[in-house]
Amino acid sequence: MSVESERDEITKSRALLAWRKRDAESTGECPTVSGAGGDNGPGDEPAGDPFPEGDGQPARAHDLRRTPALERLLARTGAIGKRWERERSTAGLLYQCLVAEGPARRAELLATDQRFASPALVENVLSEAGEAARNRPTAALEHVEMAQAIIERIDALRFAGGALAGLRVAAQARKAEALWWGGDPPGAKAVLLGALDDVEETPVAGLERALYCRVTALVRAGQGRSDEGLALLGRACQIYYQEQETAALAECLVERGWLLAEAEPRTAVPPLRRALSLIDPVARPWAALRVRQCLALCHAELGNGAEAESMLRQSRRLRKRISRKLETRRRRSFPLS
Repeated sequence: MSVESERDEITKSRALLAWRKRDAESTGECPTVSGAGGDNGPGDEPAGDPFPEGDGQPARAHDLRRTPALERLLARTGAIGKRWERERSTAGLLYQCLVAEGPARRAELLATDQRFASPALVENVLSEAGEAARNRPTAALEHVEMAQAIIERIDALRFAGGALAGLRVAAQARKAEALWWGGDPPGAKAVLLGALDDVEETPVAGLERALYCRVTALVRAGQGRSDEGLALLGRACQIYYQEQETAALAECLVERGWLLAEAEPRTAVPPLRRALSLIDPVARPWAALRVRQCLALCHAELGNGAEAESMLRQSRRLRKRISRKLETRRRRSFPLS
């Protein structure tokens, strides 16, 4: 990438990161953004603090006043946060207990044992659904059903309504994602539309809204509405960047790169390079493979033969590693007699 192109990318990033502050008042469906080709994610990271505090205006006295009602709200929010963190420490063990049981026993546990009524467990289950969505959509849908059963058992009085709405949004987004990869785009679209009321209740900069934007982008792109898909991915990237969710940001940048690769390969390269630097090929081999495949395609389209060949070599090594892991998993699941 030339110095001029890099400077343009940094300039765009600065403008978009400033836009995030203005967008904070948005409500409703995932916001869209303007810009040629939907160039909205932090493909190249600008120097300095990308998220300046405030809007540049001096703070007013009433902005800082903490009323008794606000103090009570803050205390309640802090207590909820601490409870959620405590439950995260046991969520992994609870998840292993559930998957070790058959469907009937699992349903009984979820219906009768209050320990499983945990938002942290929902997050854990939905994370597994996300891992399975692309290659094992049926397993992903089973995990979503499990997560939704847990959500129904959570006491709304123990957790803020917005938090539960966020969990429902995340579950619906994962369901739509699995339906999409399972070959049911109309079903995915219907699920996303059905989640809009809960989306309204989630924070504008919440991770659940970022996931919703990301999956909606997948569906819109499949409908030929690539500009809308890019804009939604740009919004999701901004939220993940702000919340320092590196793995999700990298996946989002890869998806953006694939959307851009065919029509604008030069524009696709910066976010893909950024994703390449964020993805650990040992921890996330599928994501590492996808970003290298896309970079190989872009470099080939741009006539960069050496770079394309390098990415292809790395892709072949990753495919072999993934194949060995899948074969090992298959042998453990179905041992020879």
